[in-house]
Amino acid sequence: MKQAESYIYLQFFIFRDDPISMKFIELLKEKAKHGVDVKFSVDRFGGKDISSSLIKEMEESGIEFAFSRPLQFPHLFYSLNHRNHRKLVAIDGHTSYIGGLNIGEEYLGNNEKLGYWRDYHLRIQGNGTYEIEKQFLKDWGEDTGATKTPIL
Repeated sequence: MKQAESYIYLQFFIFRDDPISMKFIELLKEKAKHGVDVKFSVDRFGGKDISSSLIKEMEESGIEFAFSRPLQFPHLFYSLNHRNHRKLVAIDGHTSYIGGLNIGEEYLGNNEKLGYWRDYHLRIQGNGTYEIEKQFLKDWGEDTGATKTPIL
């Protein structure tokens, strides 16, 4: 992400309010300040630690933020159980990540309750990145109403 020049698209199920997460946000804010298009989506429940002040801070720094899969009436029960567990990152059309990692100290094995936690993310470079970006933008469109075409 540090080398991103055009865009960084991120989608996670869980985002914690802890030091590693705030370091992550600082990097995104820095990239957005330098003109990188940063879109960041987090599940409403997995992102329960995200305060309205942090959202405002991200948006003021140029990060586009959205909670994925909002609750909808009259199908509240369905929308409540229709969570998006994807963990995707697409960077500049040439590098992407997909896997099981979320953003939080527990994913570094630093949570005493959970103990050592092992999860994986796969780095994809080249053509496979297009599919990750396409899925992110499809979900982003469903969550925000904004449409954007993936870059080939």
